[in-house]
Amino acid sequence: MKKIFFSKDIALNLIQGLIVLISALFLFSSAASAFVSGSTGADGALNPTANIEVVLPADGILNYTTINIPLGKTVTFKRNTANTPVYILATGDVTIAGTINVSGAVSSNTAPGVAGPGGYHGGYGGSTGMPGGKGLGPGGGDGGPSSSYSSGGGGGFATAGGSQGANYGAGGSTYGNVRIVPLVGGSGGGGCAGTTTASGYGGGGGGGAILIASSGTITIPGSTGYIKADGGDGYSNYSGGGSGGAIRLMATTITGSGTITAKGGSLSYLNKGGEGRIRLEADTNNFSAGT
Repeated sequence: MKKIFFSKDIALNLIQGLIVLISALFLFSSAASAFVSGSTGADGALNPTANIEVVLPADGILNYTTINIPLGKTVTFKRNTANTPVYILATGDVTIAGTINVSGAVSSNTAPGVAGPGGYHGGYGGSTGMPGGKGLGPGGGDGGPSSSYSSGGGGGFATAGGSQGANYGAGGSTYGNVRIVPLVGGSGGGGCAGTTTASGYGGGGGGGAILIASSGTITIPGSTGYIKADGGDGYSNYSGGGSGGAIRLMATTITGSGTITAKGGSLSYLNKGGEGRIRLEADTNNFSAGT
């Protein structure tokens, strides 16, 4: 059999085309019948009995039948080489009584915070006497420009990243749109500059990006159900936080009163990462957001 290989750019364009197709199916089905997620069901049912890390395939698309995340259990995802977002498609119902988490990570000393899948890493802390590194992504926060721990700016996304002032790293700019098409995650915070005797600290990673589409009902029970795409904190008050990521839910019915967050990270409100984006689309939306 002849094998056909796609470049990274072509593959990503095909994935984004899938989102547009699913959106079109949603609009059509609203006027005709129940929403169709497009899942093949090839990955079977997802019903973890312990905390698990799901390894993302090369295209980031997971085709389930039904999904049931039990109370107290957390599902995370291992980034693939192309760093695609997470695409979860289900032929049946999805219940998230536990947690689905695609958040960015806190930076580790001089090292940048790792982003959630589909998001962007933070900037490195500056070497001794050197500026901090800029956060990655379209809204990456600038690194601290001078020595003495000058702070990095927060990553931007739906809102701009914060900054501690004119002589410090600027916050990242906004990007994307309310439809979250294309699906993209949050940007990294800037690292702070080093001093004359020590290295600076890395910026937080941006929150990841996830689409959950169900041909049935998505239920997120109150007080227990969580979907998180938060930005990671910087290592200190001097390093910028990553911006929140993106969460998009599509189903025939969405219900529950759980918690869905895409918050910016930081240990300082001044250089906090910008807020991410959340969008819910359903023929019947009975969801009441938790706090």
